Amino acid sequence: MSIQKDEERPMLLGTVPRLKMDDVLNFIGFGPFQMASCVMVGFTYMAYGFETLLFAFISLKVQDEWSINAVQYANLPALTCLFNILGGVVLSYLSDHYSRVWPYAVSVAMIGVGGLASAFAPDYTTFLLLRFFSSFGVMGVPILAYPVLIEFLPVRNRGRVLVLVTLLPALAACASGGLAWWLIPTYPVLGWRYFTAAMALPSFVAAAGRMLFFYESPRFLVSQGKFAQAREVLVAMARINGKRL
Repeated sequence: MSIQKDEERPMLLGTVPRLKMDDVLNFIGFGPFQMASCVMVGFTYMAYGFETLLFAFISLKVQDEWSINAVQYANLPALTCLFNILGGVVLSYLSDHYSRVWPYAVSVAMIGVGGLASAFAPDYTTFLLLRFFSSFGVMGVPILAYPVLIEFLPVRNRGRVLVLVTLLPALAACASGGLAWWLIPTYPVLGWRYFTAAMALPSFVAAAGRMLFFYESPRFLVSQGKFAQAREVLVAMARINGKRL
């Protein structure tokens, strides 16, 4: 990374030049490191899109499965929204104060585990509890995934990448509609369960990706005063992108 010469910017003896985080990210550029983060966030947003659309396709089947009326079923989306809010508050607090990594992984893992387990629920009460568990992690996606992606991207790439990311829930809507059209009518008894399990699969990919892509945000580390760790992450980012920081 080029630094201005002494005659261009006078410096006191023994001092080092200070760089803005965006200057370092711009030097590192958009490369394999950022592509890996985009894939991880992409699967995360697919999981988010699937989860938010699930109830639209299985509501009638769930009511028929356990012979409940529309008023009883209304408890599901109503209380799910409450757990969405609670999960968003808790996960955002943990992400801002402790780590960007494991709250993210917990968020998508809860979506996957709760979603997959609910496909095997033996009764409506169990189904409700598992959907609440899953819903707790749902709001972690827009709260945690978006900032993490921004904090790894150079300034010039943020606009295009973030626009592309916002299109993924729309693609998830198309995919979920196709899966519902295929699975639910094809398997009249268990189709909604197969569909519910299928909707949970991207969450496991996202959770595994976050644990393998175990890089803390350098901007978060700097905000916590962990400058040496932030430098280690930036050096690793540059090395993966084929540059020397």
